Amino acid sequence: MFRRYVNNPNPVLVEWIKSADVIIFESGIAPIFFDLVKRLNPQAKTIYLASDDLATINVAAYVKETFAQVGPKMDAICLTSPLMADEMPGLENCYVVPHGFDYSVEDHADPSPYGPGLHAVSVGSMLFDPDFFVIASRLFPEVTFHVIGCGMSAHPDFGKNVIVHDEMPHRLTLPYIKHASVGVAPYRSANVPRYLSDTSMKLMQYDFFKLPSVCPEGVVGDYASRFGYTPGDADSILRAMQGALAAPRLAPEKAHLTWPEAVERLLAPDLFSDTRLVS
Repeated sequence: MFRRYVNNPNPVLVEWIKSADVIIFESGIAPIFFDLVKRLNPQAKTIYLASDDLATINVAAYVKETFAQVGPKMDAICLTSPLMADEMPGLENCYVVPHGFDYSVEDHADPSPYGPGLHAVSVGSMLFDPDFFVIASRLFPEVTFHVIGCGMSAHPDFGKNVIVHDEMPHRLTLPYIKHASVGVAPYRSANVPRYLSDTSMKLMQYDFFKLPSVCPEGVVGDYASRFGYTPGDADSILRAMQGALAAPRLAPEKAHLTWPEAVERLLAPDLFSDTRLVS
């Protein structure tokens, strides 16, 4: 099926490949088009953008095998976290280019949508674990938990202090993040990749707004503002929430690249000293 897909490319794709100076292969099935790209436009610069590890997003075995063969032939493999390095087919052409950040989010984060009291917020649906809120809502009845765009309706065992919001435009989530007491990244215990400590969009936003956050131990990383727990373990959730609620709001320990800075490094990673992969 994949071979037939590659051998019958969309005419628009063919036109774009032929006219491009740089071709970026996003992590997913894109590597299967590498040989087609080299055939149609051998002069184009080829760059692989590893936004996710292929095993984590469960791509087909054929895609993984193809990437193992073509990855070393690309001009650059750009990792959004150095913790992805072990899953690459080779390190000779690997660089680290973190996600960019749009600093203008600050302009859209007021006023507060909350009433008085303590509020915890979770945004997004990736690897969403409803059991965190089943446990945390009972342990912290004084906290109102706001769950935004989790991809499911309210769990029957949620406490009355859990409010499930429908998915909303990104800009509308910003006041909920900025004015919360705690940010929650409730990833499930299974298949939580360590590189999420660097690539999780929700955790990046919590950091930017100086929001203490709660997340599984595996994605705490080296961030002092994050408090780790073991999914399903009430004692660890209790400690993590207590730590986050008592923590000061600190400026981010790591400066995020702006999107122009990230794109510059993606297009020519060898020209920047901060893209070097340090083992």
